[in-house]
Amino acid sequence: MEDDGLPEDNEWKLDPEDLEKLEQIGGGNFGAVYKGDYVGTSVAIKEVVISEDDEEFARKYIEREVAVLRSARHPNILNFIGICTPEKTKDSKSRSGFKESVLIVTEWLPNGNLHKYIRKNKDELTWTKRVLMAIDIASAMAFLNKKNLIHRDLKPENLLITENGRIKICDFGFARRKPKKDVGLMTLAGTEDYMAPEVTLGEDYDEKCDVYSFGVVLYELIGLREPPRRSPATAFDFRADDIKAFVPADCPEELAQLAAHCTRYRSSERPSFAESLKRLKELLKTLPPDAGVGGSLASSASATPTTAAAATTVAPAGDAVSGAATPPPVAVVVQPSSSPASIQPSGGSRSGSSSPAKWTAGGQGSDHVNLPAGGEGDVLAKEKARLEKTMAKLQLN
Repeated sequence: MEDDGLPEDNEWKLDPEDLEKLEQIGGGNFGAVYKGDYVGTSVAIKEVVISEDDEEFARKYIEREVAVLRSARHPNILNFIGICTPEKTKDSKSRSGFKESVLIVTEWLPNGNLHKYIRKNKDELTWTKRVLMAIDIASAMAFLNKKNLIHRDLKPENLLITENGRIKICDFGFARRKPKKDVGLMTLAGTEDYMAPEVTLGEDYDEKCDVYSFGVVLYELIGLREPPRRSPATAFDFRADDIKAFVPADCPEELAQLAAHCTRYRSSERPSFAESLKRLKELLKTLPPDAGVGGSLASSASATPTTAAAATTVAPAGDAVSGAATPPPVAVVVQPSSSPASIQPSGGSRSGSSSPAKWTAGGQGSDHVNLPAGGEGDVLAKEKARLEKTMAKLQLN
């Protein structure tokens, strides 16, 4: 066959001799994450160890991560550099006496993940910066949705910070294509604190499960701390009173309402990422410009202010680039309709520059559970019964 001069498919395969591990920056169930060097370029190296006990699952995880990273080229998605399959090495702990691993190489981002970044930079995170971060996430997710991809593990640990304070999404080991029409997903995948209720309850779900996770991330950006915990008592919905107490008084109203809408209990009532992105960009126009914010959208923050509209995981090795210690994730990915499984649970407001929000319990209460004073009520009792049935089915503890 005549050489057409175009790159071949194996161009993504890297020579192990060209990679150098400099320091380990994280670790987890599958292996370790290193800062490294590839022919003079700083890179992140995720070493995924393929054990004999979970070989099928590990290979599927690698296949999904690489497939999405190769196809999803976007400014707010981590850049894929290549994959490397070193020779097997001796391992006395393995039954075969050898260890097999795969190295997934991506760009290196020095500022860690959003979870760590929030806690280290609270005083610098103005509302403008927080909204820009939310725009980055929504932009990447809207792009993925257009490609019919569902992330299924959207959380701060999988949101990496660039040198100019913007966000890139990483860790696509549990991503998958949206199923065909009228076919719902039931695989339990994700991290407990960011899972949509329908995922936790073992029900059918679609791409709107990512929107719910995004809403939880928005609450973390709003409060600069972890949002209130959800529990079986509310069928894994947020309590309205907890959210009302959590949101700071100076939070832009539209941002608080968007978080509430994204975490609506019924997935059909949640906005799409495209709609969320549009609302965030409109909100950005009402906020003052922020010195030092990078990215093309930063300039739009200086637009003339207008009135804001009212309106999986069996986790991979730590955080994919920064090496942060991730909270214990759900330790199972199963089909609830088949084999039983067990779940292991996961382990101050800052002044911004916008006007105080006009926050009311009534507006929030329409999106989240309000427990009646005298009891939980018929609707909640019904949800609890359904939860108990699902928990018995999955053998939750």
